[in-house]
Amino acid sequence: MNRSKLFSAISALLLLFSCNTVNKNYIVGDVKGLVPGNFVVLTITNPITKEYILLDSVTLVDSAKFSLSTTETDQYCNLFFFQNKEQFELSNTVLDAIGNKPKSLFLEGFDTINVTGSGSFDATFIQNGSWWNGVTFDGGLLSMNEYSELLKYDLILDSIGYIVNDLIAYEREAPDFMEKFNEQMKERSKYFKIRDSLSMEFVKQNPDFAFSARILRFYAGYTTIEEVMKLKGQYDSLLSDRVKLTPIGIEIKELIDHNLASSVGHVLKDFCLKSNVGEEHSLYDFRGRYVFLDFWGSWCGPCMKSIPNILKFHDMIDTDSIVMIGVAVSEHDGGKAWRRTIEEKNLPGLQLIDSIQESGMGVADNYAINAVPTALFIDPNGVVIYRDHPVDVIDSIKNNYTELLK
Repeated sequence: MNRSKLFSAISALLLLFSCNTVNKNYIVGDVKGLVPGNFVVLTITNPITKEYILLDSVTLVDSAKFSLSTTETDQYCNLFFFQNKEQFELSNTVLDAIGNKPKSLFLEGFDTINVTGSGSFDATFIQNGSWWNGVTFDGGLLSMNEYSELLKYDLILDSIGYIVNDLIAYEREAPDFMEKFNEQMKERSKYFKIRDSLSMEFVKQNPDFAFSARILRFYAGYTTIEEVMKLKGQYDSLLSDRVKLTPIGIEIKELIDHNLASSVGHVLKDFCLKSNVGEEHSLYDFRGRYVFLDFWGSWCGPCMKSIPNILKFHDMIDTDSIVMIGVAVSEHDGGKAWRRTIEEKNLPGLQLIDSIQESGMGVADNYAINAVPTALFIDPNGVVIYRDHPVDVIDSIKNNYTELLK
């Protein structure tokens, strides 16, 4: 075989090999404190059910080194350490019952993330997940200074959040509570402004990064139509066509569409949910009557604070003309706390619990309920008249009650 034919043959083999090569992300670790028998797990989160989906796992054999891989990209993965495989299998979900906390890593494109440092499965780790304090990560987005800066301010904001929660939990009755609380809120506002400025600069400089879409989706609360329209403008102008087709890009598009479809002036889609007594009800069952639709949660402090206003509102209205419906969201104990709250608070009207619809999402997701409590007031034709915090919706109804019901 002459040299030209040999070169052609080799080139053809290399081309065939490259065509069959599968792009992967690799998580490669050498963590002191891990011992043979420890079990390392890599997952992603189902965006609908919030359950963990296993991607890869490995039992350590004779060292603290491990290697995991996945073809998943442009989204978060979760890294878990277990003492052994049996501990993993005993847990009801990959979120271990004894408190095992994952490390979330954003997979941008395909790269290798290196995990080093040290940790151990001691009692402190079991209680608060302090394992990650001694573990470091490098590679992928983590090698970018701009990304590291964003993470730094996320950590600062998280720490302020912990301080505020502790203040509310343990020092609410202290004479200097409001002074400390306001001081932390001032600090929080300062760092939010810095973080938000850095995040938007990241998006502008990296339009082809899926993490840029993640910033637009999660670094702001889209609770008003004005905020949603701002998001739409950013989505249209700042993200590449490739990123718009990633999971987070698609999620943003759905968020925009659902917000617009459930905004004032639009007809709501139907739903079918079960009540606290097990009966199924459809929104369209109440066509011809006004509907006050309140999204809330038994776990939600602001929701509890709005209940007295809802009770007073129920006492003043003509219940033949206005139907009151509560929809509980994110109830994770089989609805026990939800049913108990209905009974203890004597909640009026029809009480339903959110569940997955034919769209593959819950009603709250379909209606773009990004925060609770949120209420919608719907006319007899199913058109949204008001959408806001329940207290504000009630005030709007009161101010226009005679005109609405004439």
